[in-house]
Amino acid sequence: RRHTRFRNVTGVQTCALPIFTRLLSASLLAAASLASLRAGTFSNNFDTDPSAAVTFDGSAVWAPAGYVSLTERVNSQNGLMTIPDFDAGAAIGSFTATFRMQLGPGSGDAADGFSFNWATDLPGTAGATSEEGAGSGISICFDTYNNGNGEAPAFDVKVGGVFVATKKVTKAELLLSRFADVVVQYTNGLISLSYDGKTIFDPIPASLPAQAGASFGFGARTGGENEACYIDNLSITTAPPGPPTIKAYRPNPTGVSIQLLDQRSEEHTSELQSRFGISYAVFCLK
Repeated sequence: RRHTRFRNVTGVQTCALPIFTRLLSASLLAAASLASLRAGTFSNNFDTDPSAAVTFDGSAVWAPAGYVSLTERVNSQNGLMTIPDFDAGAAIGSFTATFRMQLGPGSGDAADGFSFNWATDLPGTAGATSEEGAGSGISICFDTYNNGNGEAPAFDVKVGGVFVATKKVTKAELLLSRFADVVVQYTNGLISLSYDGKTIFDPIPASLPAQAGASFGFGARTGGENEACYIDNLSITTAPPGPPTIKAYRPNPTGVSIQLLDQRSEEHTSELQSRFGISYAVFCLK
């Protein structure tokens, strides 16, 4: 771990803090702009067979009509589509995924749901990646079937298999039986989800260290009940870990403290203070 200390003595006390904070903000913005230039992208409208770019397992297949079918209205299916790492093993700190998904129609008590996953250790088999999600990274789950515990129907966010957020809904709010827009965004340790133009989760904390070699997995399952699950018009943009971002800004009697979040390794707290014309900052980088 490297510690870098900046020290500046100025005779103009009233200017030290504004100038320093403006320089800090400009530096963070410049670093963010450079990071965006190294973003990776994956895009497929599935008008043609995507088998050269993705992998299928279980019931997942390309439909010549121009979409991917993970499950059909058939009991006991497991379908998985995996997008391999397209960043050549580089560490990734954020992504935006947009796609269109159709859940339903299904049987009388349609089941079981769908999950969107991002992790370095996603299973390659459909049975291991269902509506419950998989891997040690992020899972966004569309759980359509109540197993008797009142846990569903619901939207869930998991990190490493642990629930971070849950939103209970009606089955009709999940099973639209038509294509609807899905947007998943993870940036600066925060994740958000929208479905059919409606915000499901505002940015919520779901912090992970940067992931190197991570893949994206789309899984769905049916059991004693069933439902169709289709994916179309998929676009994913990734970006490397960004620069430290301002997490908190707290004035005090002698100056100000700024708390930074550094996603490149783990959360570090850095303090910027101005005291009687002496400004200094300590950045804890790894």
